[in-house]
Amino acid sequence: MGDHLHAKIFNFSTKKFSKIILMSLNRELNLLQDALNLNFLWPRKKVMVQKLSET
Repeated sequence: MGDHLHAKIFNFSTKKFSKIILMSLNRELNLLQDALNLNFLWPRKKVMVQKLSET
């Protein structure tokens, strides 16, 4: 009985823990993606603005 309860609690906390890890990983990935998008988009925007101002 005691072991079963312990296993249940362990399962629950492990699930909760992995959910938290996944959520924080997801947030990190989103931040990384935003940073990459900014790095890729900024030079292009600058080039576009230059081309627009040239014409």
